[in-house]
Amino acid sequence: MAALCSRASLMMEAGHAGELIHVQAQANVTGEAEADIRQRGGKAPVSLHVV
Repeated sequence: MAALCSRASLMMEAGHAGELIHVQAQANVTGEAEADIRQRGGKAPVSLHVV
């Protein structure tokens, strides 16, 4: 979810913690997280993001 947010919006909402969340989210975009999820059960990830 955080990977969909801009750095500025995360920093505005959570300050320094928002910046750290942004860095971690961008690191997970590389596909490592998706590969890890598929290894644990083969299920697609669930999101609570409201469109």
